[in-house]
Amino acid sequence: MTQGLSKPHSPPLRLLELEWRYVFALLLGCIVAIVGAHWLRPDEAGAVPLMSVRNAIPSAVGDWREVKSTLVQMPLTPQGDRSEAVAATYDESLLTTFVDPSGRQVMVALAYGRSQRQEGKIHRPELCYSSQGFSVEGLRSVSLALPAVSDKAVPVNRLITSSRGRREIVSYWIRIGDGFSTNPVFTRLYILKEGLMGRIPDGILVRVSQIIPGDLNEEETLKAFQLQEDLMKKLAMSGIENSSRLLLGR
Repeated sequence: MTQGLSKPHSPPLRLLELEWRYVFALLLGCIVAIVGAHWLRPDEAGAVPLMSVRNAIPSAVGDWREVKSTLVQMPLTPQGDRSEAVAATYDESLLTTFVDPSGRQVMVALAYGRSQRQEGKIHRPELCYSSQGFSVEGLRSVSLALPAVSDKAVPVNRLITSSRGRREIVSYWIRIGDGFSTNPVFTRLYILKEGLMGRIPDGILVRVSQIIPGDLNEEETLKAFQLQEDLMKKLAMSGIENSSRLLLGR
């Protein structure tokens, strides 16, 4: 005598209720997250007024003077020197060169962005150099005192780059809002904190660089870094209207 096939058991009603409650809670959480992200995202009303880079930088400062130069500078974005890549990241940028009485040329790059967001913010120079095939070494941070304009020292990053016979030393700082970015994590957290308060911080990359001989020893390289930072200090303390606000956030 054969037995008929048994019918599959239907899940208990209680289990179905729990499953639907879980799906509903998950769906509700997604909706809250989407609405919350939109509500917390600051609009352009929270951004600072646009500042002019060119007007805040003097053509001569101390014993340094701006000159026309044939030196080719590293691009401001990892995408290269395409104008659309720079325009998508920065509102204003300036690439120029200064020379001291001894004829030593130091390249200056300034890149300003009025709206620093998680999806669009200043690019760190080590990434730009690496993307162009340069090796990057000796990255370290030093403090640059600016007693005439600030009671806090500015953290300046130094790095040494090289590629195809070109050896270049770089000093830079990145200002985001009223602080200085010492690492990418700081930048993300600061932008997030400002966004939660309905503000969009501005930011600027202040980068100086110099091509040096490949056989320069450690002591001579240190003196070259100090030369760069002398120019950075004098630019920040130039006294031109808005230069301190632009470069230092104060």
